[in-house]
Amino acid sequence: NWVIAALGATLYLGYLLLPLGKIFTARFGAAKCQALCWILRNLASLCVAFTALFYYWGLQGLGIFTLLTGAFAFYGFRGAGVIMSTPLMGAVTTSEDMPKTLAVNSGVFYVFSMLTMLGIYFVLGFGSNVWVLAGIMVAGAICGLLSSRLIASVDEPAALRNSARKSLIPQLHGIVRDAGILRLIMANATVNMAVIMIAPISMLALK
Repeated sequence: NWVIAALGATLYLGYLLLPLGKIFTARFGAAKCQALCWILRNLASLCVAFTALFYYWGLQGLGIFTLLTGAFAFYGFRGAGVIMSTPLMGAVTTSEDMPKTLAVNSGVFYVFSMLTMLGIYFVLGFGSNVWVLAGIMVAGAICGLLSSRLIASVDEPAALRNSARKSLIPQLHGIVRDAGILRLIMANATVNMAVIMIAPISMLALK
């Protein structure tokens, strides 16, 4: 039972890797940062899929460790990768095109997410054992690794990399002095803390 709760918590513990997005962008650029994080994310997904082999071999302890570590890395590298998505979108579009581009991008994302979920539902209709679940993760990881090549090919201005190299301290000082932004941050922090405390236990309750 504790594994189910811990697995739900990895979604939020992964936020600890968000600073890697800034570090990678400063070194490689926003597009290559996202591509690198996508590669690492999907390799983490393959690690989770290997849990099925450890389960088959009777190595329960190693399987749990691989499952939780892979899930943490999966969510962590996702956060580190998408942190520069909006700035990258703004850099490769004009101010007139950006709202339309964001809307189309979100629409395509949700449409394909729905189609993928329907596909997974159809596959699970034939069997829902651990090998089928592992196969779904492997197929998703392969698609993710292929997509990283497309992301890495995006041409971006040097301004994004230069911006990521700047220290956050002066910006944090400005945020602390702005009462409106500070209230917004505190409100979001309160809501997120509530979700973080409820979500892992909710997964355990559903089980």
